[in-house]
Amino acid sequence: MNSWNSAGAGKRRRALGLGLVRIEVPTDDDLHSLGDRLRHYGLDGRNDGRVLGFDDPWLNRIEVTSKAGE
Repeated sequence: MNSWNSAGAGKRRRALGLGLVRIEVPTDDDLHSLGDRLRHYGLDGRNDGRVLGFDDPWLNRIEVTSKAGE
């Protein structure tokens, strides 16, 4: 179910929409597992050792950190 009705909408213009989502996972292992899953599915994630960042299909930036890494 896509309640946003965004199927087929294409990439958003940078001036519109959410833009950035920050997510905190409980452990560094969770962060590394997410990076492994991104690579498994051929998605481009960038990890600087503290933040794992990637873009969703609509070009919103997703940044994930671990609570343990604070």
